[in-house]
Amino acid sequence: MPDPARLSRALDSRLGSLGQDLRPDAALTDRRQAERRLRALAVLIESETVTISDRDSERVLRRLAQLYGNGCTAHRGDIYTGTAAGYAAVVAALSQKCPGLDFSEAIGQLLELMIRLFRQEDIAWAAVYRHLRSIPDGVRAKQQLKRVCAADIREWFEAGVQNLFGLRAELRERIRELAEAADALAQEIQAREDSIRPANAKGARNRKVVVLADWFKERRLTELRHERQAITDETTDKVDTVALINMDIREFEQRLVEARRAYLLCLV
Repeated sequence: MPDPARLSRALDSRLGSLGQDLRPDAALTDRRQAERRLRALAVLIESETVTISDRDSERVLRRLAQLYGNGCTAHRGDIYTGTAAGYAAVVAALSQKCPGLDFSEAIGQLLELMIRLFRQEDIAWAAVYRHLRSIPDGVRAKQQLKRVCAADIREWFEAGVQNLFGLRAELRERIRELAEAADALAQEIQAREDSIRPANAKGARNRKVVVLADWFKERRLTELRHERQAITDETTDKVDTVALINMDIREFEQRLVEARRAYLLCLV
């Protein structure tokens, strides 16, 4: 088991490094480094071989809440949003070791960051939610969160709301493929129609006599038109499904916003 004084110094060093990384103007490399530092800090706190004092735990929580508090109000908060899952992991780890700490500010920040991630269609929002959900029910701030919104959000999550963005992307890709196929079919149909008209226009053949070659051409045109109609029907179905997904996404986003508002009101 590490010496408490040495562990305290190690935590100070990590917090200092995070303070350097977590800047509104931080580059992408800084964000990745900050995310790694946060996850490493969470692993350290979770370790069964490490006992972190309540004082050190509170210091870590207060410093991170200060950093992310600045980030939530900064004009450019990309690095704070991008590292929210790491922040949530540390908060969840601290809640397991020291459930008596005041996590109300940190949870409020994580709700805001989760909304930002959802609006950016970043699946990391789901990781933030899982960490929030893992906070023990004995934590007072978690009890407040559960009272105002936890059940509603959990129902959406268990219904698969986290898969909506991926499903919509797949549908949009399929719609694009169908549009290309429809264009190719339209060109082929036009070319085949043009190849039949000149022969008919010459009047060289008795129109009452079915020329075998033309019959095959017409039959193929009929098949192509059926294929085009099938593509149109599938496209319509996919577009309607995307519209429904968009409605679900907007509704869940509104639920998240309302959940955060209700949570903050219960803290007043």
